[in-house]
Amino acid sequence: MKKLAKAILLVLLLLALLVPSLPVAADSPIEIVSLRTENSKTYDLDNGGYRVEISSGIIHYKNNYTDSLEQWKDIDLTIRDNRLTTVPYELTIEGNRVTFRDKKTGEVSTLELLSVKPAGLKFEIIPFNEGISFQHTLPVDRVPFEAKFRVIGKGNLTTKAFDDAGELDLETSFVGNILTERLSAIKDKDTGLKRAAVGRIRIDPTLTVQPSAKDNSIYKGSATTNYGDETKIQIYDHGNWRYRAISEFDISSLPAEATLSSASLRFYYYEYATSDPVGKTVWQYKITRTDWVEMEATWNIYKTDSDWTTAGGDYVTANPDGGSVTMPSSYGWVSWDVFAIVQDAYDNSNPAEFLVMYEEETAVPYSMARFYSKDYVDNTSLRPKLIIDYSILSPPTVTNSAADEITTVGADLHGEITDDGGDPAITTIGFEWDTDSGAPYANDWNAAYGIDIFEHTFIDMPSDDTIYWRAYATNGVGTGYSAELNFDTLLPLPSAPTDFTITQTGTNDITITWATGAYADTTIIRAKEDGYPTSITDGYEIYDGALETVDDSGLNLGTSTYFYRAWSENVSGYSTDYAEENIGGDNMVFLGILGFAAIMSFIAFRSAFFGLKLMAGMVWFPLVFLYVQANPPAGVTEGSGLHIALMVVSVGFGIMVVLAGLGKGIQKTTRNEDWRGSFSASSEGFSLKLPDFFKDPNEVNRRKRQQSTNDYNERFYNALHPHKRR
Repeated sequence: MKKLAKAILLVLLLLALLVPSLPVAADSPIEIVSLRTENSKTYDLDNGGYRVEISSGIIHYKNNYTDSLEQWKDIDLTIRDNRLTTVPYELTIEGNRVTFRDKKTGEVSTLELLSVKPAGLKFEIIPFNEGISFQHTLPVDRVPFEAKFRVIGKGNLTTKAFDDAGELDLETSFVGNILTERLSAIKDKDTGLKRAAVGRIRIDPTLTVQPSAKDNSIYKGSATTNYGDETKIQIYDHGNWRYRAISEFDISSLPAEATLSSASLRFYYYEYATSDPVGKTVWQYKITRTDWVEMEATWNIYKTDSDWTTAGGDYVTANPDGGSVTMPSSYGWVSWDVFAIVQDAYDNSNPAEFLVMYEEETAVPYSMARFYSKDYVDNTSLRPKLIIDYSILSPPTVTNSAADEITTVGADLHGEITDDGGDPAITTIGFEWDTDSGAPYANDWNAAYGIDIFEHTFIDMPSDDTIYWRAYATNGVGTGYSAELNFDTLLPLPSAPTDFTITQTGTNDITITWATGAYADTTIIRAKEDGYPTSITDGYEIYDGALETVDDSGLNLGTSTYFYRAWSENVSGYSTDYAEENIGGDNMVFLGILGFAAIMSFIAFRSAFFGLKLMAGMVWFPLVFLYVQANPPAGVTEGSGLHIALMVVSVGFGIMVVLAGLGKGIQKTTRNEDWRGSFSASSEGFSLKLPDFFKDPNEVNRRKRQQSTNDYNERFYNALHPHKRR
């Protein structure tokens, strides 16, 4: 035994070494349970995309269909204690009677077996996703068959008989609320011809809930017959006996913002008749009607009393394009690319409608291809499916950060795209702003997309205001916006003070007054003695504040001149212009004026030229009198007695100079003249005698000679007439 065990162990080790490792299947897509609908499941493809599989039948249920928040649940067909509730209905079994309540509508129906022939034939309650079948199974030798049922309620009740080869012709009748099913012979339902039974014969009445999808076969050979409850849909290319299939899928489970990338319609091909259709082309086209009724549509009509525009179904072969497939050589899933049809339906918020037909419908040899319909209950996973891949594209995600470089007319704004929304084709970036919060914004700046981080400098915003703004970016889906931020623009630069005036209030004291400049918070005044300050740091500070007057004392106004310049200031900075004024140095000016006047006086008295004498004499009046009148010397208050005395002196001396300038000579006096200058009056008038310094030298010499002659004549006369002196 030990040798045998060792041998077995050795063989197992060799097998482990020789047999290659089996590949590990990739992880299956994960279902997003929250996106379930009654007939669809959605999967995360883990690549930013999603896949929705829409079944033609029901695959989920709720307990309360009025509760939009209740999660859809997977169907479980297990009957427990004669009850079934994990489906879209509630089933209760009581002997030969079943009670069926539609959870959607709340409608209750009962189906009770009253009798069956042959007697003693067993029945079975078979649940499926949409309902239940009260089914009898019988061998061929038990035909004919008859069963009676009492039916109460308004449920969706259908009856049928079938074997492994297809549906059989079953006679049914209703009298009152009694349903009678009768199978007298084995006849094919499609042809009405007798044939041999294949496999087991099943006969059942069926109660169902209202399905969310529909499919059907329409048959030209029996143009008024409806096949909406069959477990198969089929196509046939036999001319006047041709079949086409029609189906509809509800695609409302697709999100509104989905971008579709593919769509395939899948039918499970399980059988052919007449000849193998392998290699033949089958098309799926768009049906142009959405209001066809599954249990009423035929080759001629889409619903009761409503004809197709063209018998055989209303469809288009382009806009949108259909999808085609070549029939395979084996049974299994057949898949059509129906992207254009589904995209068209999605864009127009319609169900996806399909018509299936051979490309050539008169091809020999003829071929019938059969596919399971939504009514196939033996394996609901083989029902028709519509599979759609999509991605959720959205506008870009945009953020913004605080504005900086804020000025009186704008700022630098900043934005960043942090997510392209699944669509990298971003076209535009921009900012919008307003002086009021919230959209719409009155102002916009945008540019073509370049990089994810973007900014712009604004220079057209109002000053001293609150600006509300946000960044944005646009892709093929739409525009994404950042949060709203705000900032305050600065005040404009202030203007210079106005009415800037300096008033002397004492010998060496002044008062400066002004009006505050526009937008100014404060006024800055600086001074210098050798010229105006060139900036707010030049010279020395006199004032910095918000008032409009300031005193300055301790000056030397008589000999020094003071230059004052004033600027305005606010939070934005200093004014670019200024106000200015100066004061002082008046005595020096006065002395200079007097010196100049003295020179003019000398010229007036001494010049031999009349024009120059006149000009020099006339200069005195404006230089002395007018200046003294308008500009009292330092320490002399305007209008004071001293000021008036100075003006009187200047007027008197000015008149004298003017007369001298006009050539008024020294009149002869009635007494001796000593040339030191004198003024005298007599009955002959008045005379003015000035010192020789102020006289014309030629005139002085002439007068001296005349005086000498006069003196000699007088002495000579007196000598001759001693008693008659002159």
